[in-house]
Amino acid sequence: MVFATSALAETDSVRFEYGENGTWTVPDRVTEIEVEVAGAGGGGGSTKPGGNGALVQAAISVTGGMTFDVGVGGGGESTRARQSGGGGASIMESGDILIIAGGGGGTTSWRDAFGGNAGHNTKTGAGQKGGGNSSSGGNPGVDETGGVLTGGTAGQDYDPDNGLNGNGGQTGRSAVVGGAGGEARNDSPGGGGGAGFGGGSSGKAAILDLRGGGGGGGSIARGPGVGEVEGAASFYSSNGGAGGSGQNVSGTDGWVVITWVIPAPPPDPELPGADADTPREPVILQLTMPAGAQCSSLQVDSSGPWVRLPAADDCSIESTARVGSLDDESELLGWATTPDFSVDLAQRQVENGWGAYETFDSSGDLSAVFIPAGGWAQASSDTSLFPIWEQLG
Repeated sequence: MVFATSALAETDSVRFEYGENGTWTVPDRVTEIEVEVAGAGGGGGSTKPGGNGALVQAAISVTGGMTFDVGVGGGGESTRARQSGGGGASIMESGDILIIAGGGGGTTSWRDAFGGNAGHNTKTGAGQKGGGNSSSGGNPGVDETGGVLTGGTAGQDYDPDNGLNGNGGQTGRSAVVGGAGGEARNDSPGGGGGAGFGGGSSGKAAILDLRGGGGGGGSIARGPGVGEVEGAASFYSSNGGAGGSGQNVSGTDGWVVITWVIPAPPPDPELPGADADTPREPVILQLTMPAGAQCSSLQVDSSGPWVRLPAADDCSIESTARVGSLDDESELLGWATTPDFSVDLAQRQVENGWGAYETFDSSGDLSAVFIPAGGWAQASSDTSLFPIWEQLG
């Protein structure tokens, strides 16, 4: 006999917008979070947009009760005339864990120079190319050092002791984090630099009256337990962060999104109706896999005699194998006490989130039990469970 519970893991998320800076606490039993941190875009000029903010995505190992400081950068303001502001950076920080997405540089209307995109090399925090027309652009921030530029205003170095402080180039709205970008002022020759791990500098005057766009701020993802999101090639996403919008338009604000999975709570470890003082004989719960099908783990989690069964992401069919009408595109629905459990019933339970399902014969006796993938099960006698797969085609 198999006893099942319908409790499954739950996914949740929170999004911070500009002006919603604060602290976020990891819920109980959560062991990993995924974060998306976007820097703000630089302000646009009369014909050119500002630079884009960076988008940094990372997976972080955590424990319940950990706290993160969260700050979101605001877009650089467009001045329409002369120099526009650089965008603010966005951050997540907890002790040695630091995620910063740099802001984009502001453009300038003097020679319609572009603002530089924020640094994309987030493994080292190095900013990529600064904005502006060739040599007239502001330098990007590199590592913990802000962009330095003769003839323009240098960006500030990142100082972890300052916490959520700093801002983009003047007329850039508060970055709340990281090194400030170089200022864009009437007496400074170019657009404002973006804030970031190292703030980008403002543009310089390589030739009289030639003003460059501001350099983008640097980005970083580092600390214990910080890793790339599954399937990603780097911390930086090619999708990009907040845009510099268009001409005469202020840069788009950044954002921070945190996503986590709360594991299903362990069920009551006592068998229904059983005497807690009566010792139980050990039983074997065997997962019977057909040839060509495999699971990375045959026991995901346990609580006393209860076991959480492998989830859909844990199991697959080899690309070189076919199991009846199934192939490597088939997805695991769950586990049943009989190999011929109705796929339609299993699909219905999973699609509606209804959890475990029992069937009975004409005499009213229990004939089969289905537990969705990732659900909990407990056996009162030696039992085999069989995977039930989605039918394709």
